[in-house]
Amino acid sequence: MAKSVRTLIAFEATQKAWLDRRSRSTGRSIAHLVRDAVDLARRAEKGAGPSDWAGALASVKGVRKGEDGLLAQQRLREEWS
Repeated sequence: MAKSVRTLIAFEATQKAWLDRRSRSTGRSIAHLVRDAVDLARRAEKGAGPSDWAGALASVKGVRKGEDGLLAQQRLREEWS
């Protein structure tokens, strides 16, 4: 990681509570979560390119966790009929 620069950020109470929960559940520091969010916003601003494929996949890891992927696909395809 590049040299870090300290900064002070004021969050709303609900934002801080979410960050605390997310930090506990992922084992990542709040600073790391904020850095990830800034990186995500920067990528979104400039548009994701082919080189961002790995990052895009990582950003959706755990979506629909616990759900059978095949059943989910079948339900979605039934909607098309």
